[in-house]
Amino acid sequence: MNAYQAPTPLLTAKEAAVWLATSEAALSQLRYRNEGPAYVQLGRAVRYQVADVQAFIDAAVVRTSR
Repeated sequence: MNAYQAPTPLLTAKEAAVWLATSEAALSQLRYRNEGPAYVQLGRAVRYQVADVQAFIDAAVVRTSR
């Protein structure tokens, strides 16, 4: 049995911004204010895990009552 597990793909800030329908600058401001999705800091590079971007979107859903 192979114990290898494929790594989770990481999104660049540009890719995450496209997914969130915003700009890289807006995403940078969210990071600065600690309001955006969780991110990974690899040296100077910022990356986003797909699950973290999706969790950020899911947390922003507003449910209306009927």
